[in-house]
Order: sequence, then structure tokens, then C-alpha cells
Amino acid sequence: MLHGYVWPNGVRQFYGIPYGSFVKNWTRSTLVDSWPNGEHDGRKLGPWAVQPVPWDFVSYHSSYPVHPYSYLNKPDENNNRDSLTINLTVPPDVEVGNVPVLAFIHGGAFIFGSSYFLIYDGYRLVSEAIRKGKPVVFASFNYRLGLFGFLASKDIREDLQRDGFEGNGNFGLTDQQLALEWIQKHINHFGGDRNNVTILGESAGGMSVGAQIHSRRGPELFSRGAQLSGNMCSVLLFTEKQHEQLYIRVLKLLDISPEAPDRLHRLQAVPDEKIREVTQDSFTTLISIASLCEDGWFWAESRDDRVQNPPAPPPWLKGLITSDVRDESGVFRDELSTNTLDKLEERLQKRLVPDAIAGVKKLYNIHEDVTWAQREEILEAIKSSVPHFVYHFDQPCYFSDNIFRREAYHAFDLLFIFLTRYEQFNPEERLLAEDVHTSFINFAHGIDPWERHQLRHRSRVWGPDGKIQLLDEGEDVTRKYSRMRELVSKKWYDDGFFQVAEDIVVGRYRIFEQ
Repeated sequence: MLHGYVWPNGVRQFYGIPYGSFVKNWTRSTLVDSWPNGEHDGRKLGPWAVQPVPWDFVSYHSSYPVHPYSYLNKPDENNNRDSLTINLTVPPDVEVGNVPVLAFIHGGAFIFGSSYFLIYDGYRLVSEAIRKGKPVVFASFNYRLGLFGFLASKDIREDLQRDGFEGNGNFGLTDQQLALEWIQKHINHFGGDRNNVTILGESAGGMSVGAQIHSRRGPELFSRGAQLSGNMCSVLLFTEKQHEQLYIRVLKLLDISPEAPDRLHRLQAVPDEKIREVTQDSFTTLISIASLCEDGWFWAESRDDRVQNPPAPPPWLKGLITSDVRDESGVFRDELSTNTLDKLEERLQKRLVPDAIAGVKKLYNIHEDVTWAQREEILEAIKSSVPHFVYHFDQPCYFSDNIFRREAYHAFDLLFIFLTRYEQFNPEERLLAEDVHTSFINFAHGIDPWERHQLRHRSRVWGPDGKIQLLDEGEDVTRKYSRMRELVSKKWYDDGFFQVAEDIVVGRYRIFEQ
């Protein structure tokens, strides 16, 4: 029996449903199909994935401006083994297996975050979809994060093989696939159509959507994808050799000899709290973006040349949304603020030849934004027949209690999709929210949300000042398309520039310098 909330309009919500379990750290999770005593209390939040950022800090942070509801408990922050849970928001009176499913993957640099953050709550999204005559079933889920979710090594690969599993690392990604497998198996009981699943993710969740699109299992798990403020062109994969260096770094931080024959067994015996404590030192910063692994198994094809020649969306995909917000870099402000011109010069010299450094300085006037969606548009969309829709979100935040006030900041567009702070919107924001929400509900129903990007290279632009437009590259004065095209044409773009950009913003490659 499944207990949950039934709201006055008939919408039902169930939290913390277990979808997977794992018997030790750094192994694959397996499907959970039953509950103790055949019963689950979906009125409570389950554990969240162990992470270095406390629940109270993130859930009350002004950039996540929807604070915990009084009727919901605080999740257990120390129970990683039971953290693989899924939440459902379900319309009333729907036929079995008849309603499109929208499955959300949360962000957080693959190091922190949770489906329990109420900015992602599905009640208003589903209720408004019903009002518009286009109901959806909404799902969101947790997955393993940080070192628990993305550590890889030769030892881990061999241990997986001994247990009958494949691949190396990418545990958070295979957790996501298991959640989507649970949806395939059970969502029809909640009215959802397992043959009409759209995955939606933001930031690291957007990168996750891109990863799932280009994974071996994608076609059996979903039909459409929306990758917001992040995609598979956002960061480079680490090779298994690079992951080995990170693995050794973690062993040393935990006083485990890299030469010990039982080093993985010792690591698996370390309490989760100790692993959490060394996360920041392992990745150098908490926005370092825990690295996905080029393991030769998870991906449908090799990702080695992904930056210069990214694969087109696969033909089985029925639709793709790619996006950015105007002020993406705000989330990296603390890290960027430590970069003096001398430090920037030092980072450039580590990876680029002098002519390339001069070219970068000329193009960027050190240093304006190159957004994730721009790179995706230019390098990928025009190569594919898959219906592709691009949007830019330029509407700034006017909430007086927000640290990013007057910025169209990273993740602000989610409030216009989920409508979780609709009552505080001003009139122009409400008009935008109506259009944004309708667009995503249409997409889940297989209806084009706006003009396909392939037709005239036009993108939906929401804001500023409440404007709703379709603009081509020449009309969009905010983005530097000509500069981006010149940039990707340079030989040094693939020979070091991308690594420099990642290094300056999130410090990922400093792992290998220490």
C-alpha cells in the first residue's frame, strides 16, 4: 500500500519511493520492486544522497527561493544506502498508461543537490497542466553524488566485473537509468505512458540528460530530452587514466596506501562521513563538477572527440530542448573573483601556445560569457534531423531576498517551469511563466513548443522586460555568435582552450597538478 497526499483538486503526491539499492560503495545499484511489509509512507521525505553541503544551507539559500514546506520532514542526511528514491505527482482520474511523463533530473555539479528541493515540486506544474487540458505525470529522483557517484579506477572496474557488472564509475548516471527503468516498469499504475517519457534536467541535470541521450540505454528509457543550462558540451569527460589519478588522491587523503593490495576494500570500509569530509579537497572546489568517465561501456559511442565534433542527437530521439540563461556565470562568481589577470595568464600558459593565448585575449577581451546553449547550437543542432528547440532566458530576478537580484541567473528559469513561486511574480513575470510552462507541457505531449531551430536558426528568448520573442543570430544582441563561430574554427579550440575555460571557471584540472 502506498500512502500519499491528495490535494483538494485531486492531484496526488508521493515522496521518497525506493527505486534502487546497493550493497556497498562503488557498485551498481539494482532495482527495488517491493517495500517492507508491502507498505510505503509517501508523505515523508526519504534520505538524500550524502553530500558535503548541509540540507539547511541549500534548502534555505536565497538562490533556491522556495523554502521547505512545514508539513514535510527534514530528510536524513547520513543514509546514503537508502537515498535512491523517486517522487511522483499524479493527476486525478486518468486512464492507466495514458498520460505523458515528465521526469526531472536535479543539478548541483554532480556533487550536491536533491529532488527534494521544493523549487522542483511538481504540484503546481501538474495542476496547471490539468487546467490547460494537457495532463502530465511528474517524477523526480535522487542519485548518488560526488565521490560516491563518480569515482572510477582500475580497482573499481575489476570489482564490478567480479560482481557481474560492467563499466567504470558513472554510478550516478546508472542510478538515473535505474530510476527511468523503474518508471518504465511501474508508471502505468499511476496513469503514466511509459512510451511517452520526457527527461528534463538543469545544470548537472542538463548534462545528465545529454549523457542519457548519448548512452547505450537511452532508446529503451525515454523519448525526448530537455537539457537546460548544461549538456554534454559543457565539460570534458575524464579518461580512466585521469580517474586513476583522482582515485589515488582520495586514497591518500584517507590515509590508505595506494600500494596496498586491498586498497579498494579499505576504501569501501571507510564511513560515509569520512568520504564526505574529503570531497572538497578531492575535487579542489565544490563547484568542480564531479567527472563523468569515458569507460568504453556507458556511452553509445566513443566520446574522445566530443568537443570539436560532438555527435548529433540520435535519430530515435523525438525532440530536444537546449537552453541557457543570460547570466550563467553568476553561480561561479566566487571562483572567478579569485582570478587576477596574472592568474588568468598563468592558466592560459599551462595549456596554450603563445599565438593561441593572443587569439583568446583578442576574441574575449578577457572575459565575457560563452554560454552552453551557444556551443550546442553551433556545433550540434544543425547536424541533426531530430526536432531541436533552443531558448535563452533573459528575464532578471526581482525578488528582494535573492542574492542574484537583477540577474537572469543560473536556474532562475526553473521557477517559470515549475511555477513554485508564482504568487510572488509581478504581472510581466506571470505572462512569461504562462508561456514557459505551456511550452514545456506541449513538448511533453509531442507538440512543438516553438519554431524548430533547424528551420531558420531562431531561438525563443524570454525576457527581459517580459518580452517573448523568436530571434535569429543577427537579431540577438546579447549573445556573441560570430565570436563563438570564430572560436570553434581555431585549431587551439580543441588543443587546450576548452580545458583552460573549465580550469578557470571550476578548477577541474587542478586535481592533476597536486
